[in-house]
Amino acid sequence: MLKLQDIVKHIACRVILLLNIAFVLMYASVYPDDIIRLPVRLVASQAYISEYDIRTLLPVQSSFDILLQRGKVMRGPRFTIYTVGMSVALAGDMLLRSEYPVTRIQGEVLIPVDIALPMITILLEGYSVSLQGNSIMVKEKAAGEQEKPKETKPLQHVSKDAMGLIVVD
Repeated sequence: MLKLQDIVKHIACRVILLLNIAFVLMYASVYPDDIIRLPVRLVASQAYISEYDIRTLLPVQSSFDILLQRGKVMRGPRFTIYTVGMSVALAGDMLLRSEYPVTRIQGEVLIPVDIALPMITILLEGYSVSLQGNSIMVKEKAAGEQEKPKETKPLQHVSKDAMGLIVVD
């Protein structure tokens, strides 16, 4: 028959083992350090990304005008402008659309995933951006992974004597 001391030792060993496992899981990252994870929030069954998460977790700057309810996220020469209540945003020279609007809940600006995903892709050149499960993953591309600029063909010379339009009256 087991003695009380043996039972206590057995339980103590199990508890120490479980605490060690919990310690390792708590301090070991599930994602590598070079991947930034932006959580997706569901509001009224619509997927949103918090502007606060974009501003604090990514290498971007942002500003928000409370009176106009308009925000701007920028990185270098690239920028995105959005307005609370609108389902469109301007990213550089592109208009990003969503089925539901940018919203503000308890002071926090929430951007639809339909807008946030291409917005982050445009702002962070040299990063790969993807939607995986309930988060947007942002990872810096390796030097060899980055896309090479496309070669453009020079425009053909058109003579100034050539007639480009004929008007028949």
